[in-house]
Amino acid sequence: MTLERLRKDLRAQRKRAKIIEIKVKPKVSVSEEDIRSYYDENFQSDDEVHVRLISLRVPPAASTTEVERVRRSALRVHTEVLGGKDFAELAKTVSEGPNPQGGGDLGWFKRGEMNPEMEQVAFGLADGALSEPVMIGSAFHIVQVTERRKRAPKELPEVRTRIHGILFNRAAEKEYGRWVKDLREKGFV
Repeated sequence: MTLERLRKDLRAQRKRAKIIEIKVKPKVSVSEEDIRSYYDENFQSDDEVHVRLISLRVPPAASTTEVERVRRSALRVHTEVLGGKDFAELAKTVSEGPNPQGGGDLGWFKRGEMNPEMEQVAFGLADGALSEPVMIGSAFHIVQVTERRKRAPKELPEVRTRIHGILFNRAAEKEYGRWVKDLREKGFV
């Protein structure tokens, strides 16, 4: 990445943050009921999972044939791991996701710290378990939980601020998307 590209990206990020601050945040609120509901659904245990990931990207504007080709490739990788090949070594050679050179190791995660779809997959796996290839976003992912740490659930007052932040950010992203959609419909973008 060039210095000019970095400057351009930073200007765009600042502009987006300012728009969110002015146009989006005033329209977003998180109720106490929302916080309680999220707590009840996600904080009955404060487990953490150690995750490794192999990702195979689907090209932008891919045809169904291209998507199927990537899915079949992901299934082949999945079968190789089940057949005894080392997950980390395969991640180094085939993964297009984060940290391939580190064997796809993403580290430890608590609930609410990762993409909700990825979280559902990861927290649904047992220690050492491997997920089937799952399409999330623009890639097929194979998730492995290498270890799980069980912890006693935290009380709502201890995690209220964290939950509020999670819910607020999700709502703000949705509101931002609506705002951009409205601008496009009106022909401003």
